[in-house]
Amino acid sequence: MILLLCVVFLLGLDLNYCFLILDLFCLYPPLILDLYLFFLILDLFSLYSSLVLDTDSLYSSLVLDTDSLYSSLVLDTDSLYSSLFLDTDSLYSSLVLDTDSLYSSLVLDTDSLYSSLFLDTDSLYSFLSLDLYSFYSSLILDLFSHYSSLSLDLYSEVH
Repeated sequence: MILLLCVVFLLGLDLNYCFLILDLFCLYPPLILDLYLFFLILDLFSLYSSLVLDTDSLYSSLVLDTDSLYSSLVLDTDSLYSSLFLDTDSLYSSLVLDTDSLYSSLVLDTDSLYSSLFLDTDSLYSFLSLDLYSFYSSLILDLFSHYSSLSLDLYSEVH
């Protein structure tokens, strides 16, 4: 009977219920055994239900975690692919633009060099032309002055 009281107490029933069960056991022992079996079956059923629910929730949690991990990996792979594709495009665009700017720079440098040489040649030609013109002008003036001087000398000797 004490063993029965300990088992009922271990099943989680209150101490008042234990005394009630002891009183009933003294009055009608088969009823107590039926109640004990009923509570034992009820506890086993609740234990089974909690294990099933725990297993279901664990399975659901694992499935959801696996799905979220798979989704995360797929999204990470997609974003990595997109990032690499965009980086490759930007690198290609940068190289094309750099090549275009280099070509433009070379063309402009060649044009400016050609213009500079042309202007330098023109200025040299102008300078030489002016020097020749001044040289001839000076020569003509010198000759004219010399001729004038000779003419005046001759005229003065004749008169």
